[in-house]
Amino acid sequence: MTVCYVSDHWAQYVSVAGPARPSTISLEKLQLEYDHLFLRAVLHVLRNKRLGIWLFMSEMPYGTLSSSMLWRVLYVMQCAETTAPDTLNSTDNTYTCLQALREPSHQERFEKWLCEVNSSDGISLLTALAHMAMPTHHSDPSFITTIALLVFQVSYVSVSTRETYSKVGRELLAAIATAHPYVISVLLDRLRETIETVGMVSVCVRGVCQHLGLLWKGWG
Repeated sequence: MTVCYVSDHWAQYVSVAGPARPSTISLEKLQLEYDHLFLRAVLHVLRNKRLGIWLFMSEMPYGTLSSSMLWRVLYVMQCAETTAPDTLNSTDNTYTCLQALREPSHQERFEKWLCEVNSSDGISLLTALAHMAMPTHHSDPSFITTIALLVFQVSYVSVSTRETYSKVGRELLAAIATAHPYVISVLLDRLRETIETVGMVSVCVRGVCQHLGLLWKGWG
């Protein structure tokens, strides 16, 4: 609750001070302090591993984080259940987190956990990840497309997870694409690459696009 309260005040301050820019350096320092407060709160919650933590994480105010901290929180949240607790401490370097997220073994561990965990926890985690990408003021397309492709992978491509997560995945992808329409092009490209694996499930992806009122020109 403390983080949510601070986040509300920080968002209000940025909306007023940002355009005026009385002191860019001061604003950057305050953003850094806020980012680390948020990260400490996330680490505290994830290390305690209490019942319902992923539902709690799905309601956190990610829209007030900087781009670099979003990458670090994404890494922490994906690693929370698949690696040793000490690994969560290695998030001081955003580049290291980026490299780790791109490792195929990282995705494999994440999908394995989604298969083993209670589906409600898996859905809450995917919802939390999608919420990180939804704020319309985000200026890092790479982060947003990474989240969208991750949700697409577990919802439609991975045979081991798509039966459980395809429905919620469709809803989350629709929400992300509503906030960031260019994601549709990314999903179309990925669908073409994985059509043999996705098969008839591609109809669900098409449903997302139709739901958004977008035309599938050139697809056939």
